[in-house]
Amino acid sequence: MKYWLIGSIPFIGVFLLTWLPFINGPHLWFGMPAIFVWLTLFSTIPVTAVLIYFEKTRRDLGGDDE
Repeated sequence: MKYWLIGSIPFIGVFLLTWLPFINGPHLWFGMPAIFVWLTLFSTIPVTAVLIYFEKTRRDLGGDDE
């Protein structure tokens, strides 16, 4: 159950991010639509953190050592 909760945090954040008006607007950031920049930041960083967490807990529990 804990893994589902932790793993769903980035996906819930990305879903909620699209409803913020200052992000989902007709303006550009770094030459790209603002929502693209924000979604990239808020999907890659948390997903990477969650994957690192899963890998660390698997290693601590005595998972496969390759």
